Amino acid sequence: MQSLESIQLTYSSIRSLDYSPARNEIVVGASDKNIYFLDATTLALKRTILNAHTSSVFVVKYAPNQTTLWSGGRDAHLKVWALDTDKLLFSESAHWFTINDIQFHPQGHLAASASRDKTVKIWQTEDYKLIKVLETFRDHGHVNSVNRLLWTSYQYQLLSCSDDRSIIIWEFQG
Repeated sequence: MQSLESIQLTYSSIRSLDYSPARNEIVVGASDKNIYFLDATTLALKRTILNAHTSSVFVVKYAPNQTTLWSGGRDAHLKVWALDTDKLLFSESAHWFTINDIQFHPQGHLAASASRDKTVKIWQTEDYKLIKVLETFRDHGHVNSVNRLLWTSYQYQLLSCSDDRSIIIWEFQG
């Protein structure tokens, strides 16, 4: 395998990428606080949300409905953006520390956020309501940073992995 092309969007670290086949678009989250949108065919910069977060943008994810973008950053804020206007629809100080990952349930009605604060939080995608916090003591959760999440296609199972060297399988009612 060989490198075909290299693009420099910023002089800061690039933290996250996601792809939308429906929009033919790639979104990039960077340490310069910005969110960049690229044409997936040409890799040309289409637009930028400047100062999307007050610190590094650690995760960017297209929602399954392809009308919103969810982002999380070192500022511990969870944000939801309207893709057609780049308007901020929702902003919440969702965690105590960096949001490392956001993943959507296969049916699209739930989102989960993972954080350095050792928690996983479950959100309704329709109204952005927090419906569950999975934490160390009450739920026998992680004792270190939660780094990545994975929804299974089997009912309501969510996997989380952590700096504590564990993978936890969470199962709950939807």
